[in-house]
Amino acid sequence: MSRLPNNTIPALIIIILTILSVSPPRSYALNSTVVLPENLDGRHIGKEVEYYVDTTHRLAIDEISSDRVSPKFTKSESIKIVNSGDRSIWLKIRVRNDSGGELEWYLENDFVFADELIFYYPGENGRFKSIAYVDTPAREREVNSVTFIFPVRTPPGETVYFLRQYHSAWTSLVPRMWSPKNLMTKLMTVDVLQGMFYGILAIMFLYNLFIFVSVREKSYFYYLLLIVGLSSIHMTLDGTGFNYVWDNLSVILRRSHSLFFYIGLIPGLLFLKAYLQTKEKTPFIDTQINALVAFGSIMIVESVILEPVSQPEYHTVILNVFILIVCLYNIAVPILYVKRGSRSAIFYLIAVFLPVLGGLFPVTFIIGLLPSFFINDFSFKLGSVGMLALFSFGLADRINTMKNELADLNANLEKKVERRTGELQQAYSKLQELDRLKTDFFANISHELRTPLTLIISPVESVLRNHTPGKVDESFLHKLYNNAGRLLSLINNLLDFSKMESGRMALHPVRTDIARQLELSVANLHSGATARGQTISFIDTTNGLTAFVDRGLFEKAVYNLLGNAMKFTPQGGRITVKLAAHDDSFTVEFNDTGIGIPADQHALIFERFSQVDSSSSRRYEGTGIGLSLTREIARLHGGDVSVESEPGKGSTFYLTIPIGSEAAADGTDMADAPGDEEERNSGTESGSCKDIIHFRSDPGSGTDPSHNQRVSLADETIPCVLLVDDNEEMLTFLSDIVSHKYRFLTAENGKTALALLKSLDDPPDIIVSDIMMPEMDGYEFTKRIREEKGYEGIPVILLTARADIAMKIEGFEKGATDYIVKPFNSSEFLARIKAQLELKSLRDRLIRTTADLYKRLEEKTGGASPISSSTEDKVAQVEEFIRSNFTADLSREGMAAAVGISADHLSRAFNQITGKRIDEYINGLRVEKAKQMLEETHDTITRIAFNVGFENLRTFNKTFLKLAGMTPSEWRRSRPARK
Repeated sequence: MSRLPNNTIPALIIIILTILSVSPPRSYALNSTVVLPENLDGRHIGKEVEYYVDTTHRLAIDEISSDRVSPKFTKSESIKIVNSGDRSIWLKIRVRNDSGGELEWYLENDFVFADELIFYYPGENGRFKSIAYVDTPAREREVNSVTFIFPVRTPPGETVYFLRQYHSAWTSLVPRMWSPKNLMTKLMTVDVLQGMFYGILAIMFLYNLFIFVSVREKSYFYYLLLIVGLSSIHMTLDGTGFNYVWDNLSVILRRSHSLFFYIGLIPGLLFLKAYLQTKEKTPFIDTQINALVAFGSIMIVESVILEPVSQPEYHTVILNVFILIVCLYNIAVPILYVKRGSRSAIFYLIAVFLPVLGGLFPVTFIIGLLPSFFINDFSFKLGSVGMLALFSFGLADRINTMKNELADLNANLEKKVERRTGELQQAYSKLQELDRLKTDFFANISHELRTPLTLIISPVESVLRNHTPGKVDESFLHKLYNNAGRLLSLINNLLDFSKMESGRMALHPVRTDIARQLELSVANLHSGATARGQTISFIDTTNGLTAFVDRGLFEKAVYNLLGNAMKFTPQGGRITVKLAAHDDSFTVEFNDTGIGIPADQHALIFERFSQVDSSSSRRYEGTGIGLSLTREIARLHGGDVSVESEPGKGSTFYLTIPIGSEAAADGTDMADAPGDEEERNSGTESGSCKDIIHFRSDPGSGTDPSHNQRVSLADETIPCVLLVDDNEEMLTFLSDIVSHKYRFLTAENGKTALALLKSLDDPPDIIVSDIMMPEMDGYEFTKRIREEKGYEGIPVILLTARADIAMKIEGFEKGATDYIVKPFNSSEFLARIKAQLELKSLRDRLIRTTADLYKRLEEKTGGASPISSSTEDKVAQVEEFIRSNFTADLSREGMAAAVGISADHLSRAFNQITGKRIDEYINGLRVEKAKQMLEETHDTITRIAFNVGFENLRTFNKTFLKLAGMTPSEWRRSRPARK
């Protein structure tokens, strides 16, 4: 059963006092008899008593007062008595009353942890009477007080009293003597001060509870627990708890004194954690504090269950070691944080020293340094209040500091967010640009691949179906070979680019005659350049340079740069290739007199997927990977490629590669798998740029669209088709397909086609146009056609290699009537043209019929001039007209004008008389006619829809379903056609 010493000594002071208690005793002049003065003011009688330790805990008062034991009493030399173990201490108090009469006084024992306390005073017949208070509640004692007070009346002369106290604390104080007057003053003062102390704690609790509810800071929650825990410690120390709070549970709690110290110390540890934020700043220390909290929680349960029935020394030692450790952590951790510059730790460190200083006052009295004065009893309480006040200030300061830090953090965060947002926007813009480039790249690839595929598959299919108007000769096969070579070159470039991207492109340098290689490359392209009206030449300033390069990759880079120069050099232009040598490298210059490149595009042209003009109206074909692949080849050799160019003045590309050595060549052979060299060389020989340019320059290509020749048949009743495509071979192929059925015109792009339309007296019946064309693409061309009143009814079929849904939707939104994706079937191509011409014929017929009908109605009603007939007669005339002509393209405004009334007046009158709106009436007649045609004919549903007056199939299906309760297809299936 653990017991603590004095009601005003904190836990840390207990340890200090224990150490001091083993120091050499001081000598005093002692007198074992207490002389009663008239006025006792709480005098400690520790040096004026005798004590005896009963180790057996069995001696009774008769034996203690007998002559056998009485000589064994020892004079006390201090106001304290040190005790340890399961023993009873007997105090002998000799009192002499020299006043001549009986004096009343009080003996106070303020050690509230005593397990047994009995006061013996002389009675009749020389026997002693006793007063026992330990298990008696304060309100039932003669003096209602938290301490143990015995009333004493001493007759004149000398009287002996005995006080038996049993406890297991290390140190306890001997009793004090009071006069009645001074005792009452003392009790009143103590009650007031105790009330003020606990009242202050209650106010601090409520105030900080309000703050906690407002700010929701967990530190305030632990601060509230700390106030409750500290209150329980003080109530335990001063006896308030035992006598007024939990006295009804005294059977358990009076024997479990350490319980309330654990309850008070654990919130202190939790507050230390939350206040100094040990979890975030010092996790190692936080783990140790958590271990202390866990141990204290276990000891709470242990103190209730085991302490009342076990040995007291065990619990006393554990409790005081725990108190010492907690005190050390409450001092050492704040000191560590102060060294780290924590402002909150300064408040904490000062606060924890206040109760320590408050506990020093009773210590000075106990060890005899200072006399006893009233402040001794309340100095620890004052220190505790000061500690809580500083904690409260510290919390407020920390909250303000956190607010300021949060404000600074928010400001910095806003700056970081703003900066990061800018970075993300830049990254996003780059990603968008890369995504756009990739989209354009794949679109261009699709276009570049589908065009030669179309020019291979469609002619062969035409031959197989006997649809070709010409004969299969050398020219026919030459065109197929031309496009196959072009397709193979594109595929090889893609494969090489894929290897570059994945890092699988291996370098195999061999000794190469660079001058000879360049001379052959230029010679191979000479005929192609001549056919394009270009001059190409080679200049060697090295007198035959030899270097170690990967021959296949070097040739590919050369042809890419030569092909690029020829593509962007107009007719009559000049291309010059020049070889120059340096100390350890050589440079190949590719100079042309082409269109040039803007300065802001110089760095971009070498980026993957990038093209100076990547729009659908770009003038020049290409995939956007040629120059990027060339740069990668140069860098793979340890060199690079650069450009100097100015718009309108041509461009010069510089391919620089180290000369290398045979040893270096042997060391760079890093092929991943056999066959790479053969694969590259095969691709280079079969599908290089020289082959593409040569075959595309074939003089027997057919019709030249740049001349815009008007090719027609003698019969002008045959529909005329306008074919628009920038690819010469594709335009020739399309002309071959339609030439045996339709008249046709050709144009090389939208701009030329639009100018051709405006020059014609009779516009074509249908237009077939590619989308990706220079100067004006197919979208813009279609839009411009729809804006011209004279051309708005011409069907437009868009023809392209880009097959994604978004492009189709965009084409339809611009006004296209159909869409054909390359490669296509020639039969399908002709069938779509035929279908669009039939639909156009139907629309034209409806327009003509409607015009005639309105003219007849106007003639019948006498024109637009007013007539004398009533409104009913006019509605009847309109109704009769509708029933006769419901299949025509009727409008409310046209009929109203014909009968001479406003459109709104006609609508209201028609609805009132017939019970239906005009459009409902017309649709009802059309649906009934459609039902009849579905049963009696085998016409398609589309043809029936147009024949009964609907403008499109979608509106017809929707209206039919609404009025008939089923779709036209379901109607036809449910009612077999009549024979």
